[in-house]
Amino acid sequence: MKVYLAGEKARRQPSFIMSVAPAATVQNDEMPHHWFDNGKPVQFNLEFIYGEAEVEDSIARYLLQEGLVKRTALILPPSFVEPGAQLGLDFNGG
Repeated sequence: MKVYLAGEKARRQPSFIMSVAPAATVQNDEMPHHWFDNGKPVQFNLEFIYGEAEVEDSIARYLLQEGLVKRTALILPPSFVEPGAQLGLDFNGG
């Protein structure tokens, strides 16, 4: 899955390395086995080329959940990112 760094500055960088160890911060039973090596969290080094990287789906979901990347290269105002924000709608069940 393609993911994108936020901001125009990130898109101008020819190369950017992000290091993450999802198993060190996520605590659930559904973690992929390759996030561990002999029971210890594995560190992944992700290379972004001009703010864009192709990563496996499980890593992409982690990065999106943590707010480290965006799903789109478009720069959108917050009202587009949070559905109903300007209308005062709550889509989280509240």
